[in-house]
Amino acid sequence: MQNRIEPPILLSRILTLVFAATLVVLGALAVTLYKMFPLDRPEVFFLRSANPTNTEITLTQVMPDGGDLDSYKRAFIAEYVKLRNEIEPNIRIMTTNWDRVRTMSAPDIFAGFANTAMYQEYLLNTANGDDGNLNFSCSVEFSQGSVNKYTADGTTYTVDFKWFCTNSYGQTDRKDYRIKIKLEPDTAQNTKWTDHMENPLGLRVTEYSTEVGDGDPLDAFVVGNE
Repeated sequence: MQNRIEPPILLSRILTLVFAATLVVLGALAVTLYKMFPLDRPEVFFLRSANPTNTEITLTQVMPDGGDLDSYKRAFIAEYVKLRNEIEPNIRIMTTNWDRVRTMSAPDIFAGFANTAMYQEYLLNTANGDDGNLNFSCSVEFSQGSVNKYTADGTTYTVDFKWFCTNSYGQTDRKDYRIKIKLEPDTAQNTKWTDHMENPLGLRVTEYSTEVGDGDPLDAFVVGNE
């Protein structure tokens, strides 16, 4: 009677144990990955909320001082110029951008903006129910240090930028513009919550004039004309 295992039998048993251990490890790994990504499978849950009826929101004007306010104003002006003068092919994006221009502008400044040729073209497209795409786009490019103080009190700034448009025929020449912008806090007693979220410090553009450049960029390019 033999009391030892032949080498081929021993090797076969070792391979069987290794294979079984591998299956266990792979199974554990699969379960771990499954637990890590719960959104890969449907999960049903309910959220229950109650609308408060006694909540009051009071908005108080708080103006920071120093460099933080100056940095905010420079960023505000750069964003305003881009939202106002850049043309997106998608009409819906234009509607969103120019709604924000409205919240950032004094009423008379927005009225002047609404009289530009491009805004009138936009109104014509939306009046016809066209919420698709325009056949051109226009871009604003800033260089470093484009926004600078015009007055020492920090209410008026100038901003330099290049403006150009692109359509199926190619790209127009880059035109240089310098715009003078004056900012003042909004004195309106009632402000829409959505407007407050878009413009938390309540600044408004109360002066917008072209210092360098051929008039308003939005009068320079209309669909089919350049």
